[in-house]
Amino acid sequence: MRSNKIKKYQKSTLAALLIIFSSNMAFALDASNCINHTSGVNPVTNGAVTTITTTNNIDTFQWNQFNVGSSETAFFQFTQNGQTAVNYLDPGADASAIFGAIKGSTDFVGNVMLFNPNGITLGTGAQITNLNSFFASTNQFDKVSGSNILFKEAAGTNALNVEDVNFSNVNNAFFVAPGVIF
Repeated sequence: MRSNKIKKYQKSTLAALLIIFSSNMAFALDASNCINHTSGVNPVTNGAVTTITTTNNIDTFQWNQFNVGSSETAFFQFTQNGQTAVNYLDPGADASAIFGAIKGSTDFVGNVMLFNPNGITLGTGAQITNLNSFFASTNQFDKVSGSNILFKEAAGTNALNVEDVNFSNVNNAFFVAPGVIF
């Protein structure tokens, strides 16, 4: 009888630990993770969709984490054709993991850039749709100078992993890193 109680205790403890660890490992792109931006509109999260709106030709969005879980969407609302949303993280942040959708609006077509010098994984099942260009790099974003987006080589050798990603209605996809793994 005692061994059954121990086994039940071990199973319930294991289940509780799995719940705790899995909740800490949630991906969740949340608007509250955007710590600075140049857009006239704050990013907004509603359920599993975070909407990032561009109001200028080039808008920058600094994040303390940029992860998109398999049931989540980062939706980029462009207010005119040709706009660019530059998303970046600073050295010391966690690597980005994209397993969900990065989508652009269908009324205006724009570009999405993601800079994370700590590494990026575009995981199996990720979807990139309705964009002129998608650009992912483990280089470090530097600044916008006029219509130029400047970046510098990152100090580390963090890889950019591109797994089985679905690109739909995307004209160009660029991957820039010391090590790009397909």
